[in-house]
Amino acid sequence: MELVFASSNQGKINELRQIIADLSDSISLLTIGDGVPEIPVKESGADFTENAILKAKAYARVTGKPTVADDSGLEVLALNGAPGVNSNRWYPGSDGDRNRALLDKLTDKSDRMAQFVTAVAYLPDSEAEPQIFIGSVSGKITDEPRGSAGFGYDPIFIPDGYAKTFAELGLAEKNKISHRAKAFKKFADYLANQYEKQ
Repeated sequence: MELVFASSNQGKINELRQIIADLSDSISLLTIGDGVPEIPVKESGADFTENAILKAKAYARVTGKPTVADDSGLEVLALNGAPGVNSNRWYPGSDGDRNRALLDKLTDKSDRMAQFVTAVAYLPDSEAEPQIFIGSVSGKITDEPRGSAGFGYDPIFIPDGYAKTFAELGLAEKNKISHRAKAFKKFADYLANQYEKQ
């Protein structure tokens, strides 16, 4: 089966490839720029699930293939859940720019609690009812960026039970516990179960 992943984010693509590695004999993953044209999708949903569905439906319609899409973000308690669904858009510039801006907003905040959330939407075809898979991980925001692995807010997020940021843990360790890993593992289990039924 050719499966479209509606993303050009190489970090996300690498994570998904690693998680579905056991299914690689059955699934060929196509991504934006690697067999899939980029199409504009306005992420106007009120939450992560709605945005994931918008992306999955748009790419399923254009490609005519089974499609998976995700929307993820960081919710910071002291900022009333911000940046949330706008995590990648609330501040212009690079990941590093957004990390610095977020840390600046927390300068006088003692509560550093936060959580990452991912919603994954899967459509076997553009007319199907989407299958939704949610993953989350709680933790806290650091005072300074730490580590060079990963992407996004990884250098400033320490998951509960750890002393290192996602960026310090590295991809292999992160994929055992991250929000996206949890959601994609649920998705991979769903796919594996579908193949077993065939």
